[in-house]
Formats: sequence, structure tokens, C-alpha cells
Amino acid sequence: MDIATNIHFYIIIFLFTSFLIKVFRFPAEKIGLIDLPGGRKYHENAVPLIGGIAIFIAFISIMSFMIGSPLAEYRGLLLGMGILFVIGVLDDLYDISAKLKLIAQFVVAVIMVVWDGQVVTNIGDLFGTGDIFLGSLSIPFTILCVVGLINAINMIDGMDGLAGSILLSNLVLLALLSGLVGVTKQTDLLCLLIAAIFAFLIFNFRRRRMLCATVFLGDAGSMMLGYALAWFIIDLYCETNGLVYPVTFAWILALPVFDAIILILRRTLKRKSPLAADREHLHHIFLRAGYSYNMSVNILIAINILLGLMGIMLWYFNVPSPLIFVWLVLIFCVHLFFVMHAWVFMKALKRLRYWKNSGNSY
Repeated sequence: MDIATNIHFYIIIFLFTSFLIKVFRFPAEKIGLIDLPGGRKYHENAVPLIGGIAIFIAFISIMSFMIGSPLAEYRGLLLGMGILFVIGVLDDLYDISAKLKLIAQFVVAVIMVVWDGQVVTNIGDLFGTGDIFLGSLSIPFTILCVVGLINAINMIDGMDGLAGSILLSNLVLLALLSGLVGVTKQTDLLCLLIAAIFAFLIFNFRRRRMLCATVFLGDAGSMMLGYALAWFIIDLYCETNGLVYPVTFAWILALPVFDAIILILRRTLKRKSPLAADREHLHHIFLRAGYSYNMSVNILIAINILLGLMGIMLWYFNVPSPLIFVWLVLIFCVHLFFVMHAWVFMKALKRLRYWKNSGNSY
């Protein structure tokens, strides 16, 4: 299989996802599958939480036609997505407990590890002393990584178009990486999911004269797609068998993961629940600095793409893994410093925005 051969499947899933979003809007409003305004939320109208539902149904349906063979080798991917899809829909409808969602996330992570045999056994040469093999820690480490990534994507889903765009750009970067190493079967599936998310984003991005998106991803979408992203990363890691530095994948995931780690640290220090919602995300800093909604989203998408491309380029040009790891740690420190001194940086961003606007007025 290759991308050119399957282009019609990508077009079909794009159209099918768009169709499902339009069809599901009315019944979603009828059964209360909507996100109401108020509290920390920026939208002023009730918005259907059907993005994840449309993507899941479209992806499963078109994938079965495109593969054209038994889907046994993807059982962990499909079952895990299905479980989180159901839990997410229930949460969107009835607001279930964070503990139950966390249990479901651990269950799907165990499914990936035990049923699919997808395990991170080696995190590469990070310190110049040779590859670090995890041994008996491999399984718990993999499970924690999967659960952590699911929550990182769920936590960054706080602005119209942001989580979907982060997922889209990360999947595109993975497709690029899988194409470079010749894992064509995964590239095909990645492109299929990319086309479905792209269709969703047309409804999820704020356009001119629109105060909010017309459709949200919902917990069903953010958790399910966070799991899919984790599955594809670990599958590519296993398929390449050390050809790609493990730290390269960390660069691709840097923005959502760093934001989640720093938020959890800050909430823990304040004796709050690590999964509690607040307005301390990176995107809130740009909003408080006076940048528009779309501008804030676009800046973060650009940062996410830049970090991922840098990680891939450093690997492609054979930069030593320890050096790539050191640079990644420096990026994390910059991110941490930026967030911890948010008020100072907000003032600087406001001045930058003022100077830019003043320059454009002449």
C-alpha cells in the first residue's frame, strides 16, 4: 500500500467525517451531548460534543475497507480506542468521575502492552554511556507513558482548534517519520486518521464573525485520539527497532507533554488535584497577553510543528542522541521558566503586540 494508491480512501473519510458531523448535530442537542457555556469556558452557545464520535465511526469504517484483510494486528488500537470512546461519550453525557476515566486509561494501556506486545524496552543513549535498557521497568514505564499522553492531549483541549491541530500536526510528523524509515503500512493508517481530523477541524476552528466553533472534540475524541497517538508512536518505535532515536519521539510530543507536566507540578505544589481544570495552560498566557483566540492557537501550533521538525531533522542528520536529549531538556527549562514567570512575559508580549500594531498603523 502507498499514499497515492489510497488517496480515494482519504477523500472518502474526509467527506464521511464531515457528513457525520452534520448528521449528529441535531440528535446530540436532543440527548444533551453538548458543552454548555459558563465558568472557565470561552464560548457563549451550547456546542455539540460530536467531533470524536464522527472521527471514530469514520476511521473504523473506512479503515476496514482500506486494509481489506483481518484487523487482528490492530486489535489493541481498535479495542483501546473503542473503550475510551465509550467512556468519553459517557463522560460528555453524565460527567463521570476522573478516577473512572483514569482506570479506563490504565486498562487500555495494559491492553496495548499485553495484547499487542507494544513495549518500550530501550530509551536510547541519553547520557553518552550507551543505550538505557529498562528491563523489568519496561511494562510499567510504557503504561505510564500511554496514560500520560492520553491526559496530556485531554488537558490541552481548552481552545477551539488547539487539541485537534496538535493531534493533526503530530500525526503528520509521525507519517513523515514513518515514510522516511519505510514503514508504509503505518503511513497509510496515519494519513487516514489525519484526513478525518482535518475534516473535524473545519468545524472546530473559529472563522470570521464566529464567536466559537460549531463542534467540539469532547472527551470521547481527546482521550481516544490521545491513545491512538500513543499507539502509533510505540508501534513505530517497535517497527523501527532502534533505527529512530527514542528521544526523537519526545521532540514530536514536547509541547503537550511539557505543558501537562508543568501544570501537574504547579497543581501538586498548590495541593490541588493534578487533573483539576484551571486557566494556567500555556495558551491562557497568550490570551491574557492580549493575543486573539486564533492567534494564540496558531502560535502554539507553529511551536509544536517546529519542535517536531527539529527532532526529526536532528535524528535525520545523525546528531548524537545525548546532544539531542540535552537540547530537549533545555527546551523544557525554557518552557518552565516562561510559565513560572508568566506575568513578566505577558507584559513583554503585550509590548511586542503594541509595537507591532503601532508599526502597522503607519
